[in-house]
Order: sequence, then structure tokens, then C-alpha cells
Amino acid sequence: MGKVRTCGRRAAGIALREYRQRAGQTEASNDFIQLLRDAAVDDSIPVTVREAADRLQTRLDANFASPSQDPLQDAEAIIAFVISQS
Repeated sequence: MGKVRTCGRRAAGIALREYRQRAGQTEASNDFIQLLRDAAVDDSIPVTVREAADRLQTRLDANFASPSQDPLQDAEAIIAFVISQS
């Protein structure tokens, strides 16, 4: 499950980097976690996408549980949003 979460975070980060670059932020970060954090609080992004970004960027709890029950679904929501904006 950890690898699934990592892959979902990377995929979502790549999509968000592309989104930022298209928005004119030529120096969009390669720090995927920071891109997810930024998206989680960006009011110009739909709430469902912000929530998905927030779940993906949140650290695991003390029991190593993730707030994202389906990290691939969260990543897909972010990627679908970025594609819809092209």
C-alpha cells in the first residue's frame, strides 16, 4: 500500500507541476509534496481536488495509517482536473 501511495503522490505531483507551468509559473517546483500542499489550499481549484491533494500530502499517523483510503483515486481526481484545464 505504501508504494501505491507513493506512486499516486508522484503522479499527482507531475500533473500539478504541469498545471502550474501552464498557469505561467515557469519555476514550478519538482517537490511533489509541496505541490500537493499548495493545491490543498488553492481556492481556484475545486474543493474535491483540494481534498484529494490534502489527503495525499498528509503524513501517516502513529499507526502508519493514511487519511487517503484510495490514493490512486485521489491522484486520478487531480489528474482529471489538470486534463480538463488544458
